[in-house]
Formats: sequence, C-alpha cells, structure tokens
Amino acid sequence: MNKNRLRSATSALMVLLATPLVAADQCATVRLEIQPKWISSIELDPKTNELLIADPQKKEVLAFKANNDRMSKVKLPSSPTSITKVQGGFLFKDHDDASIIGMDRKPIMTSNLRNNKAGGSTGLGSLYSNWTTQGTSFVGYGSLVRRNLTAQDHDPARGFQLGFIRGTVTASSGQFTGLELLEATDDNDFYLFGFPYFAANDDGLFYVRMVGGQASIVPARRSAAGSAPEPLKAFPEQFRAVSKLKTENTGPASTAARYAEIEKRTMAVGLFGEGKYLYLLGRRFNGETTEWSLFQIDPKDPDSRHIREVRLPTVAHHLSVAPGKDYWYFFERGEVRSWGDQEIATVVKIPAGWITSPMESPINANAPRLRECAMSKSAE
Repeated sequence: MNKNRLRSATSALMVLLATPLVAADQCATVRLEIQPKWISSIELDPKTNELLIADPQKKEVLAFKANNDRMSKVKLPSSPTSITKVQGGFLFKDHDDASIIGMDRKPIMTSNLRNNKAGGSTGLGSLYSNWTTQGTSFVGYGSLVRRNLTAQDHDPARGFQLGFIRGTVTASSGQFTGLELLEATDDNDFYLFGFPYFAANDDGLFYVRMVGGQASIVPARRSAAGSAPEPLKAFPEQFRAVSKLKTENTGPASTAARYAEIEKRTMAVGLFGEGKYLYLLGRRFNGETTEWSLFQIDPKDPDSRHIREVRLPTVAHHLSVAPGKDYWYFFERGEVRSWGDQEIATVVKIPAGWITSPMESPINANAPRLRECAMSKSAE
C-alpha cells in the first residue's frame, strides 16, 4: 500500500515537473496588444527580457515583454526611427541625431553622428538601419565623407563613398570612431529596404553581400592583403543569384511596388547570429504564398554542404525576426500598402531549440511535422 502511494506520488510529481517543459516546447501565435505600423529594427534587452521595437512611422519604441507577451510604449527623450544595441546601452537613431540610454533605461547623452565632441567631422556620412555591433565594433552599410581620387569612376562633385563600413561605437562615447570602408559599392538597392543583413556570432561580425548579381556571407574584417576577405563557401545555392529590381526607387511613392516585387522573389532577407552559428533568413514564393526558411551555417566549417534548414510555420508577406534565449520571435507583417502602412498584428514564438538544433526539430525542412502555430489563448 505504501509502495503504491509512493509510486502515485512520484508519478504525480513527474507530471508536475514535466508540464512546464512541455509548455515551453510549443510554438504559439500571439496577437499584439499594440500594433506597430512599421518595424525598422528590433533589439533584445537582456536585463528586462523585452524586445524593443522601433516604429519609424509612429516615431516610437514599443516593448514586447517576453515572459507575458504584453506590449507597452517606451518613454524616450526623442522620437527615434531605429534602435541598435551598443556596448553599455542602446543607441536610438533619428536621421543624423542619436539618443543614447544605458541598460538601466536612463539617458546618457544625445549626439550627432556626423560630428565628434570637438565639433569636427567623424567621417560618417550615413548609416542605414540594422547595422549591428559586437563589443565596441560595428558593421553596416552607409557612406563615408571623403573622396577617392584614385578610383576610375571618381566624381569630384561627390564627397562621399558608399559601401560596407566597420568601426567602433560605445554608449559612453556616443561617437563613431575608427571608421573604414571594407568595400566600396554603390549597389545599395536591397540595403535601402532595411533588411537585417548584418549579424554577430561568438567569433565576429558578418554581413550578407548583395552585390554584382550574387549573394554571399562575408566576415567583416580586412584580409592580410588589405582587401575584403573571401566570402564563406556555405550559402544555400537557390539564394545565390540576385537580379536587380525592375521598379525604380523614386522615394515613398514607389515603396508598395518595390515590396510587391520582393514578395515574388526567392532571396535572402536577413542574417542573425547565435552562439557559434549564423542563421540566414530566406524567402521563396511558391506561386501562391511565401515559404520561409532559416539556414544554420557554421562559418568555421570549410564544407559548404553542412547547412541545416528549418521551415518556419508562417506564410506572412514579410517578417521581422528577433532571436531570444528561450524563443525566437517572428513578427508577421502584411502586404505593404505604402511606406509605413502595413498590418503587423501577430508574432510567432518558436522555441529556440527548434532552430538551434535543426536536425531534431519538428520544423526540420526535410520532414516538417508542424506547419502552423496555434493562436495563444491569452491572445484570442
């Protein structure tokens, strides 16, 4: 009798202990309490476990609380259009101006990205959204204010060079220093969309190079010869070819048409880092809807065949992605009606293990067992 009671108590305890693990190993679709009109960038605040979402259309930052899926507005001294985590805090950017706050959400300073504290030029002409950092270093796409007199296509009337930029920045300094052009290129069409083509893993900074009709992943460092290093061999073949957009960029009036063209393409639209791996986000149009994949890539693996793919359980028109400790978050974005006008009503939460361990994942692309995440009860 006592053995039976002990066995029953043990079984009950095992059920109780197992329940949170089962709940944490499920994906869910959550309806957002506050819906942004546009998303330029997302950063995870590890101290509060919140996703900070920059909405440049409303010029505000929203906070998505990871532990309870609640949304709130973040009070800031300015109206930013993008946000980037830097060493010691966050940099909120609005054109050439920046407001920097610490990890405690207290303001540190405001600055102008083009000017240093002495009033001179930093050399930075522009910096497109979704540049990223690792420690004090950053990489992004933008321009440096200088002339390249040795270039064959040098235009003396143009005092800047576009391309991939590396340098340093911290919350305490509020300035960009040590700037260098990793590669000069005016081929900026896909970077104008603000796709997150820049990422950091444990070993360094990387970027997706969408230049010259080819896509690749490149380490953000100089080679011994002083030129940009060779791209990684690992890259999904069906995403390598990059054809130019047919719709000319004429400003906000062409936004809807250009995004509509993106929706019909097979192409890479994001890069993320977690641990030693990189994760390339790719979209495919199957004639009716969009299929989304994440490809796990080890930059140190010389064998390009070692690429693992998971198929994401969403058919959203567009996605904004934020890796987290327990979950990865995929904000589902609707059809672009015009700049700053699209429906962003839901976020799909996928357990991190489903992505970081793709071979055992229920969304492994070779044999996906799950195609859709149920709507969270709290969000119905």
